[in-house]
Amino acid sequence: MQGKDIMDRFQKTTSCVVFCLSLAAAPFLSSAPQRPAGLREEVPITTSWRFQMDVSDLGEKEQWFASGYDRFSWAKVAVPKAWDLYDQALWGYEGIGWYTASVEGTLVRSGKAQRLRFGRVNYHTKVWLNGEPLGENIGGYLPFEFDVTGKLNKDSPNLLVLRVDNQPRLEWLPAAKEIEWVQYGGILEPVVLVSTSLTDIFDLAINAVPRGEGASISCVVKVRNSGNAKQQLLLRAGVAGNAGSWQATPLIAEPGATSVHEVQLRLEHAQPWSPQAPSLYKLEVTLENRGKILDRTISHFGVRKIEVRGREILLNGQRLRIKGVNRYDEYGRYGPNAPKALIVEDLRLMKQAGVNC
Repeated sequence: MQGKDIMDRFQKTTSCVVFCLSLAAAPFLSSAPQRPAGLREEVPITTSWRFQMDVSDLGEKEQWFASGYDRFSWAKVAVPKAWDLYDQALWGYEGIGWYTASVEGTLVRSGKAQRLRFGRVNYHTKVWLNGEPLGENIGGYLPFEFDVTGKLNKDSPNLLVLRVDNQPRLEWLPAAKEIEWVQYGGILEPVVLVSTSLTDIFDLAINAVPRGEGASISCVVKVRNSGNAKQQLLLRAGVAGNAGSWQATPLIAEPGATSVHEVQLRLEHAQPWSPQAPSLYKLEVTLENRGKILDRTISHFGVRKIEVRGREILLNGQRLRIKGVNRYDEYGRYGPNAPKALIVEDLRLMKQAGVNC
C-alpha cells in the first residue's frame, strides 16, 4: 500500500472519536474546511526571516519592534521551525525570542480583506506591523490571526516583528513550571497572508447523525462582513453528489460584524462512519451576492452518533472498544515539524498494531 493510501485510510479511521492533548502531533489529519483556489489567496511568508534571543528581556524596553531599529545582525533562520533546532546551544531554551520578516507591498490587494494568520506559535506571542502593535496571543497549539486590511504599505516592504515567550507558567497550560517534554519555542506552523472578499465564510461546524436509512445534518456557519456596507446574501449548503440535500438561506450581513446561521440538511441514504467502514461525505457551502460567489468552503464529515451507557462508549448504537496510544508532538531532530513521510510510517505501524484512536 502506498503512503498516500495509508494516510487516507488512517485519516478516515481517526475521525475525532477521541481528542488528544497534542493536537498538532499530526496536523494533516484535521478535517478543517478547505477553500478552492480562485476565491481567496493564501501566501505563506517563508523568506527573509531573522531571529534574535532576548535572555534579559530587553527587547520591548529597547523597542526592537520599531521601524528604525537595526536588526541586520539577527540570525537568518527558516520558518516554520522550532528555535531549539537552530543551533545546539538553543536546545531546550525556555525564554524570549524575537522574529522579523518582510511582507512585500506587491501582496496588497485593494478591495479585499487581508489577515495575517499564524498557524502555531509557542507560546505567548506579541506582534507588530510597521512598528505598530497588531495584538497578542497566549497558547501554543491553535492558529490565530490579525486583521491587516488597509495597514499594509503598497509601495514598500512591510516590517513584521514577533516577540515569542515559551517560559512555562502555572497560569498557562500545562499549568506547571517544569514540563516533562521539550517546550519547543518559536514559529511552529506557517505564517500566511490571507486575502478574501470583504464578506466571507469565517467558520463552519457540522454535526451529522444517523436518521433511519439516512442522516440528519446540522451546519452552523459563521459569516463575517469586514466591509462598511450591509450585504444581502444567499448561503447555499449541500452534500456533493446529493442534489436533494441542497438548501438556500437568504441572510443579511451587517457591516463590521460576524453573524451565525444554522442550516438543516437531510440525506435520504447514508452510510454511518465507523473504524471498520470509515465512510466520509463532502459538504460544500457557498456565499453569494446577486449570483456572484464571494466565498466557498468544502469540508469532509462522517455520519455518526456517540453516546455513553454506563461504562461503555457507543458508536451508532454499538459498543466501541478504544485502543489508543500516546505520541509526543516531536520526532527526533525534526522536533514538531517532522516530514509527512515519517509521520505516515508511524501511523502505519500504529494501524498494524491494532490502534484505532
